[in-house]
Amino acid sequence: MLTKLLLKHIYDQQQEVIGIDNELDRTSAISLLPPKTAFARIITGVRRCGKSTLLRQILKKTYPRGFLFNFDDPRLVGFTVADFELLDELIEDEHATALFFDEIQLIPHWELYIKQKLDAKVPVYLTGSNAALLSQELGTMLTGRHLDTVLYPFSYKEYCSFMKAEIGLQSFSSFLQDGGFPVYLQFKDPQILTALFSDIIYRDIVTRYNLKQAKHLKLLAIFLLSNVGSQVSANRLVSVAQVKTAKTILEYFSYLEVTYLFAFVYKFDYSLRAQINAPRKVYAIDTALIQNLSANVTLDQGHIMENAVYLELCRHFSHIYYFRAPVSNGTQGNEAECDFICWNEVKIKSAIQVCYEWTAEVRYREIRGVLAAMDFFHLGEGTIVTLKDKDSLFDNGRKIKVIPAAEWFFGTFPQS
Repeated sequence: MLTKLLLKHIYDQQQEVIGIDNELDRTSAISLLPPKTAFARIITGVRRCGKSTLLRQILKKTYPRGFLFNFDDPRLVGFTVADFELLDELIEDEHATALFFDEIQLIPHWELYIKQKLDAKVPVYLTGSNAALLSQELGTMLTGRHLDTVLYPFSYKEYCSFMKAEIGLQSFSSFLQDGGFPVYLQFKDPQILTALFSDIIYRDIVTRYNLKQAKHLKLLAIFLLSNVGSQVSANRLVSVAQVKTAKTILEYFSYLEVTYLFAFVYKFDYSLRAQINAPRKVYAIDTALIQNLSANVTLDQGHIMENAVYLELCRHFSHIYYFRAPVSNGTQGNEAECDFICWNEVKIKSAIQVCYEWTAEVRYREIRGVLAAMDFFHLGEGTIVTLKDKDSLFDNGRKIKVIPAAEWFFGTFPQS
């Protein structure tokens, strides 16, 4: 059991950073989640994406007497349910009107404590870096009593604000190189990204899931970083990761996804079984990780831009797929593909293609892909995001907008 004096010492040290005023305001990320004491507000996301900063900003804007406590502190190893009583004493001493807990999923049986606070009508905000751990516990004690949002590294808009850069080709190209992790943008030291990658692999996955062969997971993660935007399947990756079965690869996929390091996009199909059996397209949580940790000597900038577009779509849509279907005579070599199909539970909202170089050689392929998706989903308009080209194309009453990436990232999205 810990002591109240130690908890007070940790709390006082954590309070020193609350007064920092030179941080980019990110409270708009939860603008759709106004304070309601009946629900715990849960902010999840990859390590170092700014969750702690966001908690501080919410506290300062809405609850001047809020109590913020970060459980990701080595001195709190061994924190037990009994120690919540000491924490309550400290909260009472501070006359707190709302509670803000960072990385609370590290503490056993935390959901029991949070339920008690919700029953007492206390506003509660929580963060966590592991979606699986949170969901397992939320599903038991807090069913129907939590509202969740995912925080990502900086968007292109936020990048321009943070770096004081003008919107345009130069800043967007820099964004693809630099990514959106706030701490990396401050120092531009690649070791920060290496350490972040290692923490996710070893602390968030290997340690928590008691994996015996960490090198297999790391081999797989490096391969995926080197192949973003590509279709991957478990069977084909068995030899890459040096494991025995595809089942192990699928387990690794789930670990990498719940820690937000990677996302795996399914092929659209009305059959759930067909979705599961088809190869998935893989994307990383940040383009700087790709640029700095990929095993490829020559990087595919088109796939990196596609990765950035995917991350932006995640901020606006909860369901994203890729589309692939046969055209003409239906042979394998005559398939059309559209990078992203976005929908909002009711109907498909967007068909989006990403094309880094809008050259004569690739135009036909990219236009054919987006038109095939538009026809399949009965859409009157589609979008092709390019690096710098702009155009409007018309085909039998259908419109395709060709938009430079910097402009598209500042555009207005349909309500998801």
